Amino acid sequence: MAALGSKSAGLFKNAKILWLGMAILLVFVFVGTLQLLKSVYQTETYYVLNQDVPTRTQITMDMLTPVVTSAGTAPGGAAGASEATRRSEREEILAEVQSGQAFAQFPLVSGDVLSPSNIGALSDISVGVPDSWVITSFSVDYNNAVQGRIQRGTYFDMMIVGDSGAYYPFVNVLALETSTGSAKSSAGNTDASGQNATTSVYTVGMSPQNAAKLQWLVNFGSGDVKLVLSPRQNEYESPALASYKGIFSYDPLVDGVIAPGLQTVTDSNGNTVTREVTDYSFTQVERDKFGRPISSVENVGAGNAKIPASAGTDTNAPSNGGTTSGSSTPNSTATPTPGATATPSPSPTSGAITGNSTK
Repeated sequence: MAALGSKSAGLFKNAKILWLGMAILLVFVFVGTLQLLKSVYQTETYYVLNQDVPTRTQITMDMLTPVVTSAGTAPGGAAGASEATRRSEREEILAEVQSGQAFAQFPLVSGDVLSPSNIGALSDISVGVPDSWVITSFSVDYNNAVQGRIQRGTYFDMMIVGDSGAYYPFVNVLALETSTGSAKSSAGNTDASGQNATTSVYTVGMSPQNAAKLQWLVNFGSGDVKLVLSPRQNEYESPALASYKGIFSYDPLVDGVIAPGLQTVTDSNGNTVTREVTDYSFTQVERDKFGRPISSVENVGAGNAKIPASAGTDTNAPSNGGTTSGSSTPNSTATPTPGATATPSPSPTSGAITGNSTK
């Protein structure tokens, strides 16, 4: 009888544990279901742009469209950030827009989500500019300005192209700010259909006199305004102003065929010779902390074939045509005979104007 009572007590204890476990499981299921329903039915709102916005343009509420989504699914915020942090960030962005302090930091397109990385207050672009200089801006057709590759901090040269030739009035100019839009360019450029072309606006600093000359050129000067990236060597050497000076034109009877890879130089003996310059395009060149190249590919006269310096050269190989030791790439056509370099007409009295005396 005692054994039977002990067994009954054990079964009752096990039943209590079982019921307790089931109750705890039901609590977890209930809480999980509530959380699931909360995530499904609870929503949040974020805003996207409903139009394209150029750089440094103020963003207003009428430029935004609200998007309602399930809680926790709105885009934005740093990776791994909590929902509270992401929500706080969106509220701060909305407050900036409502207070008139939100400006596009670079060109934005319709559908973009606003974030601290693409909007903010306007920065002071005059920092570091000489106190005696003025800051001015001008616009040029996007296709006449290296297709938007001139950005804030880029140095560029201005070229004017007319019926009598081309010349460089300004060189080594620093872009303090750039933006892209559809407004008519101050240079008067239009596309092939006669419509206003997409333009890029460039903000620069220079002396009052040079700024006046710049504005006269782009608004009333004859010829098309072109912008080109300044030579890379300007990063570690003073601009070679003599190479810019003059009015340049092309005469096929005088200039012949021009091969950009062939360069006329003076050798150590004072003789003028024409040599082939190795094409470094798409090749990373090792440079020092000032940007000066400290390594290069050896020029072995192999046409467009790039021969590493370690491959050496074959002194018996032809300088034009054929193949060269160290490369399996043949140069099936002879290297063109270089044409005479373009002889510029008498240059403008003032020559090219450097946009910045120091870098």
